Amino acid sequence: MTSPEMPSTAGNAPFDALRITVRNQRSAVICEATGEIDLATSSQLGETLTAALADAPEAVVADLSAVTFLDSSGLRVLINAHVSATSATRFAVVTGGSATLRPLQLTGLDEEIAVFGSLDDALAAG
Repeated sequence: MTSPEMPSTAGNAPFDALRITVRNQRSAVICEATGEIDLATSSQLGETLTAALADAPEAVVADLSAVTFLDSSGLRVLINAHVSATSATRFAVVTGGSATLRPLQLTGLDEEIAVFGSLDDALAAG
């Protein structure tokens, strides 16, 4: 007897390993991620951020406050989004705690990318 396959978003990642909700608030596009960002799920975040940046809004905010794990592939996605942002589009990251803030600090990316502790702070920085 074989068991049914679990739906996936990328590779072998479980369907609920990463969920991303995109919404507009003020003049920003907020990409809110929930779950884990790793090699199996980072492309999902990358595609979402690329699509948000393509519309050239005033700001794109990657809200990672509900992310429980962030590895180097996720950091690469954030770097790519930061580099892809034009002078007219501000890119920011919201961290929710040590799971997302610590990797950014250890790599020094918090010095390159605008990092905020809350979504309200990120939106107010515009």
